[in-house]
Amino acid sequence: MDGSSGHGYAHEYDGWLALFKMLACASLPFALDNVPSTWAPFLADLGHHVRTVGFTRVWDCETFDWLGEYKRARDKRRVVEIASTCRPELVHALYCADTEWPCPLRGQRLKREFPVTCNGSFFRPEVQQYRARLEAYDTFKSRCVIVPCAAEKPYPSATHREVMRRLPDNSWHLIIATGVLGLVPQELWDDMPLYDSGIPNLQRVTDTVRWYFSRHAYDAIVVYSDFYASAVRRGLQEANTLEAEGVHFVLGSHPRDTYENLTLPEHLDRLEQAMRQHPSGE
Repeated sequence: MDGSSGHGYAHEYDGWLALFKMLACASLPFALDNVPSTWAPFLADLGHHVRTVGFTRVWDCETFDWLGEYKRARDKRRVVEIASTCRPELVHALYCADTEWPCPLRGQRLKREFPVTCNGSFFRPEVQQYRARLEAYDTFKSRCVIVPCAAEKPYPSATHREVMRRLPDNSWHLIIATGVLGLVPQELWDDMPLYDSGIPNLQRVTDTVRWYFSRHAYDAIVVYSDFYASAVRRGLQEANTLEAEGVHFVLGSHPRDTYENLTLPEHLDRLEQAMRQHPSGE
C-alpha cells in the first residue's frame, strides 16, 4: 500500500477517497502494509490490521510514529483526529466515516470526557449519540431561558445555578447553547458528553436552534447569553420565531468576541424582569 503513485495530488485524491471508502465498507478486516504513517490510526480505527508503515513521499508529520501513538493511547479517537489534520484526504475520509460510510468493523470506544481537538471532534460518536438523543427529546416545558455553555462540567455550572434559582416556576427550564452539541435542555444534562472545547462553532448553534424551535413551540424564550446570542438570533429567525412576542434577548443579540459576567446582580435583575413578563398562571 502506497500513498503516492507518481501522479499529482489532485489526481490521486479521488483514488485515495475510493480506497478509504472501500475499507470503510469492508465486512472483513484487511492486513495492510506500507501504510503512510498519518493514515495508520484512521485505518486501524476502521478495524483493519496495519502491519507495516512506510512511504515513498515524505509529507510533514509522516516521520512521526502515529501508529505507535494510536496503540498506546487511551483515547484512540483523539489520535485519529489529530493525525487526520496532517492531510486533507484524511480530514475528508474521517468526516465521511462519521457521517456517511457504514464502517461495520469500527469499534465504538465511547468516552464520557474528551477534548475537542479539531473539527473532526464535532462528529465523534459520543457527539452523534447525544444529538440522536436530542432528536428524540420532547419537552414538557412551555418557557425557557437559553444560557451559554461553561467549562465547568458536569452541569449545572455556577452560572447555571444562579439562573435556575431565579426561574419563576416549573413551567421554565434552562437550555444551554453549545458549539459542540448545539443545544442541551436541562433534562438532558446527564446524557451529554463532558467535552472541553476552545472552538466556538457558531454555525452548529444556529442550525440546532433553527431545528429545535421549528419543532418545539414555547410561550416564552428568554436568551441570557453573550457570545452565542447572535447565533441563537439567526437560528430563531430561520425558524420564523424571532419576531414572536415572547422572545427576549436580555443582553442584546449583536455579534461579539468578549464575554459578560452573567452572575452580576444587575444582569440577573434584568433576566428576572424579562421572565416576569410571562407569568404562567400557576
